[in-house]
Amino acid sequence: NRIARRLQSLGVGPDERVGLAVERCAGLVAALIGIMKAGAAYVPLDPTYPADRLAHMIKDSRITRVVTDAATRQTLAGLLEGL
Repeated sequence: NRIARRLQSLGVGPDERVGLAVERCAGLVAALIGIMKAGAAYVPLDPTYPADRLAHMIKDSRITRVVTDAATRQTLAGLLEGL
Protein backbone atom coordinates (compact mmCIF):
# COMPACT_ATOMS: atom_id res chain seq x y z
CA ASN A 1 0.00 0.00 0.00
CA ARG A 2 2.89 2.39 0.71
CA ILE A 3 4.22 1.92 -2.79
CA ALA A 4 0.79 2.59 -4.30
CA ARG A 5 0.30 5.73 -2.18
CA ARG A 6 3.78 7.00 -3.08
CA LEU A 7 3.15 6.48 -6.78
CA GLN A 8 -0.22 8.19 -6.57
CA SER A 9 1.36 11.15 -4.76
CA LEU A 10 3.74 11.42 -7.73
CA GLY A 11 0.77 11.58 -10.10
CA VAL A 12 0.75 7.98 -11.29
CA GLY A 13 -2.70 6.83 -12.33
CA PRO A 14 -4.68 4.99 -15.00
CA ASP A 15 -3.30 4.84 -18.54
CA GLU A 16 0.26 5.28 -17.31
CA ARG A 17 3.06 2.77 -17.66
CA VAL A 18 5.59 2.40 -14.84
CA GLY A 19 8.85 0.56 -15.36
CA LEU A 20 9.70 -2.15 -12.86
CA ALA A 21 13.45 -2.77 -12.57
CA VAL A 22 14.24 -4.77 -9.44
CA GLU A 23 16.16 -7.91 -8.57
CA ARG A 24 14.06 -11.03 -8.12
CA CYS A 25 12.99 -10.97 -4.47
CA ALA A 26 9.94 -10.34 -2.29
CA GLY A 27 10.22 -6.62 -3.08
CA LEU A 28 9.44 -7.42 -6.70
CA VAL A 29 5.99 -8.70 -5.76
CA ALA A 30 5.33 -5.73 -3.46
CA ALA A 31 6.32 -3.28 -6.21
CA LEU A 32 4.19 -5.08 -8.78
CA ILE A 33 1.12 -4.96 -6.55
CA GLY A 34 1.82 -1.33 -5.63
CA ILE A 35 1.95 -0.30 -9.28
CA MET A 36 -1.32 -2.07 -10.02
CA LYS A 37 -3.02 -0.60 -6.91
CA ALA A 38 -1.98 2.85 -8.11
CA GLY A 39 -3.97 2.09 -11.26
CA ALA A 40 -1.01 1.95 -13.62
CA ALA A 41 0.38 -0.79 -15.82
CA TYR A 42 3.85 -2.18 -15.22
CA VAL A 43 6.57 -2.74 -17.79
CA PRO A 44 9.10 -5.32 -16.60
CA LEU A 45 12.68 -4.16 -17.10
CA ASP A 46 15.03 -7.05 -16.37
CA PRO A 47 18.30 -5.58 -15.05
CA THR A 48 20.23 -8.40 -16.77
CA TYR A 49 19.15 -7.24 -20.25
CA PRO A 50 21.67 -5.27 -22.32
CA ALA A 51 21.43 -1.48 -21.84
CA ASP A 52 20.46 -0.83 -25.47
CA ARG A 53 17.53 -3.26 -25.21
CA LEU A 54 16.33 -1.62 -21.99
CA ALA A 55 16.65 1.84 -23.57
CA HIS A 56 14.52 0.70 -26.50
CA MET A 57 11.90 -0.79 -24.16
CA ILE A 58 11.74 2.45 -22.13
CA LYS A 59 11.40 4.60 -25.23
CA ASP A 60 8.92 2.30 -26.97
CA SER A 61 6.61 2.01 -23.96
CA ARG A 62 6.88 5.73 -23.09
CA ILE A 63 7.70 5.08 -19.43
CA THR A 64 7.88 8.21 -17.29
CA ARG A 65 8.64 6.57 -13.95
CA VAL A 66 10.54 3.50 -12.80
CA VAL A 67 10.28 1.58 -9.53
CA THR A 68 13.69 0.19 -8.69
CA ASP A 69 15.84 -1.04 -5.82
CA ALA A 70 19.17 0.42 -4.72
CA ALA A 71 21.34 -2.16 -6.48
CA THR A 72 19.53 -1.86 -9.80
CA ARG A 73 19.43 1.93 -9.58
CA GLN A 74 23.23 1.95 -9.29
CA THR A 75 23.68 -0.52 -12.14
CA LEU A 76 21.32 1.32 -14.51
CA ALA A 77 22.02 4.87 -13.30
CA GLY A 78 22.77 6.36 -16.72
CA LEU A 79 19.83 4.64 -18.35
CA LEU A 80 17.28 5.68 -15.71
CA GLU A 81 18.43 9.28 -15.45
CA GLY A 82 15.46 11.63 -15.70
CA LEU A 83 12.89 8.93 -14.92
